[in-house]
Amino acid sequence: MCAHYNKKRKPFARNHRKSGTKGETLLWRDVLKAKKYWPWQFNRQFIIGDYIVNFVCRKLHLIIEIDGSSHLAKNEEDAK
Repeated sequence: MCAHYNKKRKPFARNHRKSGTKGETLLWRDVLKAKKYWPWQFNRQFIIGDYIVNFVCRKLHLIIEIDGSSHLAKNEEDAK
């Protein structure tokens, strides 16, 4: 388990996995989960502290965020 894991955010992350944006769903289904283009494991809606990132590859220390219209009013939140 990640040292920065916040179990209080788990229900929120689980809900986002079920109701992601179309872009998130397509990227996950057709590219990241399928491992068609690379051998690395990605996780979806991964909790890091108080935040939830769309996709993470822990081995590569890579985070991928797919921002949709839900982020239009979250400038300060996203800046953190």
